[in-house]
Amino acid sequence: MNRWRSKLAALTTVSIVAVLLATPAAAQQSGNEQDSRVQVEYAPTMLVLDGSGSMTGNDPSGGTKMAAAKNSVRSLVDMLPDDAQFGLTTYGTETGETPAEKETGCQDTSVLQDVKQLDRQAITSAVDGIQPSGYTPIGHSLRTAADQLPDDKQRAIVLVSDGLDTCAPPDPCEVADELAEEGINTVVHAVGFGVDDEASEQLNCIAETTGGTYTRAPDATALEKALPRVTTVALRNYQPTGTPAKGSEQPAGAPEIGPGQYVDSLGPQQRKHYSVHIPKGGVGYFSATVPLTRGEGGMGDINSLEIDVTSPSGESCTDGGVRSLSTMGQDGVPLSTSAVVDTTEGNMGGDCQEAGTYTMYVLRDSDTAQQAELPIEVQVGVEPAVTGNKGEPSEMDTVRFQEQNGQAQPVVGGGSFSSAATLDGSEVYRDSLAHGEYVFYRVRLEWGQGLAYRVNYAGNKQAGLANVSTMLYSPFRKVPPSDGEDTDSYDGAPATLGPLATTPVRYLNRDEYEGGATSVAGWYYIGVKLGRGVEGDPPPALVDTELELTVTGEPENGPEYASGGDSGNGDVFGDGNAENSPAIAESPTTDSFPLVPVLAGAGGAVLLGGAAVTVWLVRRRNRMRP
Repeated sequence: MNRWRSKLAALTTVSIVAVLLATPAAAQQSGNEQDSRVQVEYAPTMLVLDGSGSMTGNDPSGGTKMAAAKNSVRSLVDMLPDDAQFGLTTYGTETGETPAEKETGCQDTSVLQDVKQLDRQAITSAVDGIQPSGYTPIGHSLRTAADQLPDDKQRAIVLVSDGLDTCAPPDPCEVADELAEEGINTVVHAVGFGVDDEASEQLNCIAETTGGTYTRAPDATALEKALPRVTTVALRNYQPTGTPAKGSEQPAGAPEIGPGQYVDSLGPQQRKHYSVHIPKGGVGYFSATVPLTRGEGGMGDINSLEIDVTSPSGESCTDGGVRSLSTMGQDGVPLSTSAVVDTTEGNMGGDCQEAGTYTMYVLRDSDTAQQAELPIEVQVGVEPAVTGNKGEPSEMDTVRFQEQNGQAQPVVGGGSFSSAATLDGSEVYRDSLAHGEYVFYRVRLEWGQGLAYRVNYAGNKQAGLANVSTMLYSPFRKVPPSDGEDTDSYDGAPATLGPLATTPVRYLNRDEYEGGATSVAGWYYIGVKLGRGVEGDPPPALVDTELELTVTGEPENGPEYASGGDSGNGDVFGDGNAENSPAIAESPTTDSFPLVPVLAGAGGAVLLGGAAVTVWLVRRRNRMRP
């Protein structure tokens, strides 16, 4: 398997990076870890359910189509995350199908539940009350559904229909084109329930025009499987999450923040400063992630994100900063970069090994396209000093991948680090991706444990030519330099990426460059991408994936931290407790920057590269060992 690996000597390392995006998911929790992540925001989604007279017809598996659709919606509502923003609209329930009733019937669209935080009982009751009887005004219903959705963020419509629109005008494909041109990111995912080829073509047109997906469900069994898959994709959204913090324009007055995740906003050529206290002998972990606005710019559009951390006396601890570059801003792939300041004696030199308040700045630069103010996630971790045993010796050999042959377990990948789906150990996990999605999973690794995995993409003749990639991230969002990425092209034939692997997690791995990313216990992240495609709009296809995961090793004793430290690293990155920080400020309003859609991809004609290039200006400050 060919891999993109590049190592530059001394101070510069370049690695092709496909950075993140995608999903919410009612993430599972591991047995020994309480999920205390910051709250995830989902894309507001309206389900539009066919209630026309044709839904009284028989389903091939028994019963009526309407009964099958109701059962599928009940199952869907049970599995949706509690914080999902979800509503229900139906059409064709207030008139009959006689010619005399057509004028009224073609306006017959009813909003049964507004889009708001999921109310399972209300939606289930509303679905149970639907009595199919009338016409099929799909175009009119799409307009109605779109009017119910907020216009300041990505939003989605899931349309379930058993036939053609019987009311045009407005033509449903023309309405889809209107939605696509409004400047508001409205994606329509369509499900054809027992439809013929003509209706299937119309529904496919609606989905493809808006960048959504189309799924054909011939019977009740297929519909019950398809509806959760499609709705999950609709809900996935990259909304930066964290405790609101307002960075200062100058180092003086930088707000103090502690371990945790924060959200701010950042314009082009703008610099924000934050201060963090690092104890004597402690380690500071700093990362920043900025989503880019999908659809803006082109292959030549260059965006960058830079972090630097300065000592209490103002000395740079990263020799000038760590910078990420993106040349594909139009794909909406966020930039992410990280830096580490290790004040352990002999590691940094100068004032960068002293206890005190360090100042982090984040600088965003942009070419002409990405000029809007954008949200930024800032993550901070502070590891206590080690005062006793440092644990087992370093280990530079990656763990061995073991093929998993059990039945694949369903999982819903997340659209960001914060919403990553939890994988609970060695297993095969299955998911589905739309073109342009980059989704996240997370695995808890204790001291002494490691992971290896590979990703299998199923064949799909409806899929387009696109880039696929997978990335492996440390708890502080660093990609291991030699075994942290794999990428390839996908043309609808089955494809496999990996295996990728970590070393066993050891504190002393930080003394080895290759192992620096596996020197802290915690959550490790896996990103999986199905690119947008290279020819026009992304194909409206869902591609099934399987992630085969191996977790090796029994937990072992880690380092002995200074009094009050946690050898399990439970509090290094805040565990969602950033609200205790003095840096809390008013949350940036959603009007100040566009909320960024989940869809991301390679775009253009580049098939074998990642979506961004991370330039590590320095791997670590020069060691000052005697």
